[in-house]
Order: sequence, then structure tokens, then C-alpha cells
Amino acid sequence: MKILTYFKTQTILSLSFQYKIINKSILLLFILFLIQTTQARIKLTGNFLSNTTLSSSSLELEKNNLYNKSEKESDVTSISYDSKNTSKNSIFREVANVYFKSIEEVNNATQFHYILEQNFKHAISLENIIVANQPFPNPDTDGDGVTDDIDLDDDNDGILDDQETLGICNNGGFLNFEFYATSPSGNTVDNIPTTGAIATGTISDFNVSALQSSVGDIGSFAVRYTGYMSITTNGTYTFFTSSDDGSKLLIDGVEIVNNDGIHGSQERSGSVTLEVGIHPISILFYQGEGGFSLSASYSGPSISKTSLPFNILAPELDYCYIDTDGDGITNRLDLDSDGDGCPDAIEGAAAFTTTDLVASSMPGGNTGGSYTGEYNSPVVDNLGT
Repeated sequence: MKILTYFKTQTILSLSFQYKIINKSILLLFILFLIQTTQARIKLTGNFLSNTTLSSSSLELEKNNLYNKSEKESDVTSISYDSKNTSKNSIFREVANVYFKSIEEVNNATQFHYILEQNFKHAISLENIIVANQPFPNPDTDGDGVTDDIDLDDDNDGILDDQETLGICNNGGFLNFEFYATSPSGNTVDNIPTTGAIATGTISDFNVSALQSSVGDIGSFAVRYTGYMSITTNGTYTFFTSSDDGSKLLIDGVEIVNNDGIHGSQERSGSVTLEVGIHPISILFYQGEGGFSLSASYSGPSISKTSLPFNILAPELDYCYIDTDGDGITNRLDLDSDGDGCPDAIEGAAAFTTTDLVASSMPGGNTGGSYTGEYNSPVVDNLGT
């Protein structure tokens, strides 16, 4: 009986001692956790506050290292600077993951880890809000009370930023093509199929003979070329196709050149007035019988008739910071992006007049060593706030 009582007493004392050790371990881990997270928060916040080299003007001049407009809908703007992606949200997530991992490696108490994780996630969420509200380079260029990262029209010229930043960036020099191993019914390019192509891709010329050989086809065939074209000067343009057999050229979905039907090599043309910007373009061609060929050319303001250059063509559009007139102000912030002296608000599609405009505090541009416009005085008129 004494022996049994002795063992029970020893067991209780042993368990009590174990609980004390566990409690002390938990307390130690909790203190360590607070020290680590506090240091991480101080370090990260210090990095953001100490980086005084960033400014809205220097970021603006970096062009492609500016705010990522494709992420305008995200909570915190992602900025690229010195070739490093310093997304404010992602940095804190990365720190959270590192410290969660270190805690897991030294802690097997699942419930305790869960509690710490929930509290840390809450702290990180609050930290994101704090950092997002710091005076970080995120200007309100047009002074309308909406910062540029969420403003759909950063210079309030009536032209959405998407229209002023989508363009041919580093992907120019190609068009999409679809190759069909049969001529269309009715001997017209209008009946070229939209499905069933034996080859698709991008291409940098209109050499239909080389294209047919590259896909391993013989006999009659049809090709649809599609993409976008950059126009840098307002005015009337004339487009030409020379083909054997039929071809058509469309811009903005509108037929400009009709050179359709079965025929030997012949040239046809059509004219259209185009504004500065990006325009969808399509060229359709088919080979019915005999020899075949295709070429395209154009002429326009200060452009003598020449082959349609592929460096103004692209298979798709990218977000990039375009400075049409080379005055150092990208189009999305330039109130006279083509440097012709007429405010963009008037040249846009909304049919504004001078009575709708007010003088803004934005720089008017139209100067600089790379400036290509014709009007050498600032233009500061926009739609106000």
C-alpha cells in the first residue's frame, strides 16, 4: 500500500513538473515570437520610410518602371524600382511565411501554433493598412482627389488611361496568322473560315509562298492576318493591296481595300482618316488557282507610298508608357500628347469644346531634346476636377 501511494505521488509530481516545463516552453516561444515579429515590422517599416530617393517625378521618368497599370484594381499598387518588385503586400506575406516556418520547426503544439498564426495574420493585415496609407510615391496628378493608382483618367483629358497606355511596346514586328488548306467558297475572302486552320502563329511578312511551304501545304489555300497598327499622326491614309488572287484590308473592322475575287496580280486601294493611336487591322487573302502573291503598302501625312512596315504592327497590345511627341511626358499624363497645340480633350472622341476646358496646374510639355511635335508652347487645358 505504501509502495502504491509512493508511486501515485511520484506520478503526480512528475506530471506537474512536465506541465510546468510545457508552460515555460510556451511562454518562451511566445516571447520569442513577439521579439521576432516586432523586429521584422520595425525593419520593414524602416525600409519604406528611409527610402527617400523615391519621388513621383523620378518614378514618372522611369516610364516602364512606373506603376503597373494592369494591376490598378489591386488594393496596393505594385511598383518596380531598381529592377526589384517591391510590392508592399507581398513583402509582408513573405515575412509572415518565413516566421511561420521558423515557428513550425521549433514548435509541435498544434493548437498553440494556430492561435499564434491567427494573431499574426491579423497583425499583418493591420500592417498592410498602415503601410498603404503612408506617404508613398502615389501622386494625384490631375488633382481630382483620386490617386493615379485607381484613377481611370490620370490627366482628366477625357481619354481613359487604358486607351493612352495600351500600345505596341516590345512586341512589334509581327501579325497573327491563320492558315487554311482550302480556298473559300464563292471565291471571296469573306468566306474564309474562322475554325479549322491547319496552322496558326505570328509572322513578320506577307510572303504567302514561304508561308505555304513552311506549313507543308500545296494547292489552294487562304490566310487571315490580324493584329494592331500604331498611327502617330492624325490624317488621311491610303492603303493598297496587290494580290493574286483575292485580298481585302480592314481597319477598325471597316473594309478599306477590296481586291477580292479570282484574278491575276492587281493592285487596289482605299483611303481612311485615322487619329493618333492604335487601330485593329486585318488582311485577308486566298489562292484559288495558278500563281499567287500578296503585298500591302500605305501612304499618309509626310509618308510617301511604301510597303506597310511591320514595326508599326503587333499581334496584340501591351500596357506600356507611350510618349508620342517625345516631350518626356507619357501620354496618360500629357494634355497634348501629339504636340500639335490642340488639347487631347478636344481631339478625343467625346466631342468636348474649349468651353468645357479649364487651365490645370499640370506641366504642358511640348519641349525637350526628343520632342517631335510642332507646337512649342505648353498646353495645360483639361476638364478640371
